[in-house]
Formats: sequence, C-alpha cells, structure tokens
Amino acid sequence: MTVKNLCSALGISVIAALSSYYPANADMFPTPTQAKRSEKAIIPKPTVDLFAGTYLGYSPSYDSPVLLGELEIIISKGSVTGRFANGIGIISLNFSNDDGGMRYVGKDKKPVYGQSVYEFRNINGVKCTFTPNENKEGYSLRVKGRMSDALGQTLLFGPREIERGEYAKFIQDTEKKGPYPQLKYGGKVALKGLQR
Repeated sequence: MTVKNLCSALGISVIAALSSYYPANADMFPTPTQAKRSEKAIIPKPTVDLFAGTYLGYSPSYDSPVLLGELEIIISKGSVTGRFANGIGIISLNFSNDDGGMRYVGKDKKPVYGQSVYEFRNINGVKCTFTPNENKEGYSLRVKGRMSDALGQTLLFGPREIERGEYAKFIQDTEKKGPYPQLKYGGKVALKGLQR
C-alpha cells in the first residue's frame, strides 16, 4: 500500500469514527461569532422589574423646612412612577411610560458588599442606581438627573429596609432638625397635634 493510499484510508477511518461519535449537526462546532450570539440570547439584559416594589426616601426641596421632602417610587411591570412631598404639595412623577422606559445601562465596575450595582436610565437622563444593602438583603435606590442633582442627592430605602424600620428611624432623626414634609400630610409638614 502506498503512502498516499494509507493516508486516505486513515483519513476515512478518522472521519467515520468522528461521525459515529458526534451527531450530524452543522452547529456542532460554532464559530466565535455564533458563540457570542448564543451567549447574548441565553443571558438577557436585566430589566427594572427585577427591583419591583415600593421605595421610600428623600429628595431635596427649597420649600421644606429641612430642605428635604419625602419621595416614594413604585416599580411595577416596567413602570417607574413616584410622588414627591416638596413642602407645599405633592408632585407626581413618571420615569418610564412617558419617555420610552428605563433602559439597562450596565453594572457598576465596583461591586458593593460583593454584589453587583445595577444602573438604568431613561431618554431624559434620569438614572436609577440599585445598590445592595449591607446585609445583602434587597437594594436601596439612588436617583440622579434633572433638578435634583443641583440641589443635592436623592436616596430611597428599599422594601426590605422599610420593613426593618430603617426609613422610620430616618424620619425620626430628620424631624429632630425640623418638620419633614410627608405624603400622608398632603406633601406638607404635619400640623402640631396631628403627628403620629
């Protein structure tokens, strides 16, 4: 048997062996591009619905005796809405339905407490950043964009923090400095004798 015939015979044997081991499938050995596409298809981008719930916190306001007012943000089924007690009334907010929704921007490069920080943004530049709590149970929320950046920071306690009474403690500490506008008082401060 010549060398040429031997190589041909070996080649056929190897192909036959591989054919019997692997199923006849064109995608058996995906190209790097196909592999990247399949990874993207398998791992969808996070949506704001992952953080569904009611968040309570504060945002700056010149019309408040303590320069802060209560802010409530509700996340449900892709909708991010809110109400703000600015000291003279309640302002309704909508960060999603009116302007195309909150889009996933990415994860912050620096994890907090060993967990990822998630960022979403709408087309008007309002950014919602979800940061894990110290005990790794739930997330708190920071909102940036529009007027709030010029006045100060906007921070909200997550559902788990509210359950543990952390937001109630924040209100107590804040009211030692002065009356704090709340939603339950129509966006204004409580009249004397009507507080809890």
